[in-house]
Amino acid sequence: MTAIADILALGWRILPVAEKGKRPLLARWPDLATSDPDIIAAWSETFPGCNWGVKLGPDSGIIDVECDDERAEATLVELFDGDVPVTPMFESHRGRHRIFQFREGLPDKAVVFIDKLEIRIGGGGQGAQSIIPPSVHETGAVYHWLPGLSPEDVNPAPLPFEVFDLIRQERPRGDSGASWRDGVGGVSQGGRNSTASSVIGKLLSSLRDPFNNEEVNLQFDLVMAWNLQNEPPLDLDEIRLVFDSILTRERQRRNDSDFHEHFAHKQQLKTKEDKEGVDGWRLKIINGRPRIFKLYAPLWEGSISLTSAMMMTPRSIMIQALEQKNVVLDKSFSRIWTGKDDEGVCSRLVDTAEEIEPQIEEHRDLVVASMLMEQIARAVDVREGKKPDGSVQRMEGGDVVFKFSVVLERLAYSVERVTRPELSGILHQIGAKDYQQRRLKRLDRDSVQRLDEMLGRE
Repeated sequence: MTAIADILALGWRILPVAEKGKRPLLARWPDLATSDPDIIAAWSETFPGCNWGVKLGPDSGIIDVECDDERAEATLVELFDGDVPVTPMFESHRGRHRIFQFREGLPDKAVVFIDKLEIRIGGGGQGAQSIIPPSVHETGAVYHWLPGLSPEDVNPAPLPFEVFDLIRQERPRGDSGASWRDGVGGVSQGGRNSTASSVIGKLLSSLRDPFNNEEVNLQFDLVMAWNLQNEPPLDLDEIRLVFDSILTRERQRRNDSDFHEHFAHKQQLKTKEDKEGVDGWRLKIINGRPRIFKLYAPLWEGSISLTSAMMMTPRSIMIQALEQKNVVLDKSFSRIWTGKDDEGVCSRLVDTAEEIEPQIEEHRDLVVASMLMEQIARAVDVREGKKPDGSVQRMEGGDVVFKFSVVLERLAYSVERVTRPELSGILHQIGAKDYQQRRLKRLDRDSVQRLDEMLGRE
């Protein structure tokens, strides 16, 4: 169980609450809530046996999404379109609470309701707090973090843009508000995000083939033309994020509804009896970290890019052929690739593969390392007498400290779409250390030097 001391290390603002209750014991609690361990220790002596609450909003950098019943859980799943992120979660007497990152632009309200879903925000100076573990309910039930989902185990997840937009408008998914036609001629600042979702959704749902990149690119051009009519236009990254999200959902919908009928006309792989050997098939191995395998075949133009794990799994290759080249491989491909009775195509291609050294853009570790170095170069000095706030900062001795989730969010929404495992892998390679009881990552001079050496700057 994560103790209050561990919570303080995250920078969350804590306040004492009535024993087995929810009433704050401080009249000015929104101003007095703190992460100072000395003050918390003093409050523990003044209010023995008290419960503890966390102040929500920009000061703590978090919000609380509470589900008190099955209907609220269903609303949550619908809000996130079936893909609720992994984030700290605890259980109270009535239901479950999920902690997400606070984001500027959320409603300036203490609490927002979407159907039965309660979203405690604490925005705009409106006081909002949640009772947290290890507090005790009046019934004797103990608030507790779910296994593997304490703040020590996982960082609060950022709100996906679409979910943020729905919360901002206080409406559930599917309630599109104004008709998409109302926004075709452009809209003002207040309605740009919701109208963008409606316009993009309508354009992509009208596609004959959402897997055809030429058709998709044409629709994106139409969206960009629409955006230029807005006052002011939306940021390009926001448009791209919404477009990609809706495109992924539309492709999944088409796969679920008419997969076989839709792709019946596509060329399929012949059986092994019809095609002996590997004529026309070849493999290039780019020796980066990680390795990239480029598979060429007579069934598509150019190559499809695969990871080591994909190379060993025929089903993954079938998915990538569909995703990257719009080609459906026959079920017999699995037997041909692995070779049930003799050597499969995979082994023969690897034996004869051309191995080449990677360019920087093909060396994923170097791409991520370069982006991390850009963040370090922008580090600002920690102000005298202040503690690190989680952004990328340089301490007096030259060490660089930052909150993992802050840097991840910056890189994840970049053009390269860096993932959590990729950033974790680079930090592990250069020997980054935990700081302030795992709340922050710390790069000393040795770590920065290893990063320089990785980029060939030694």
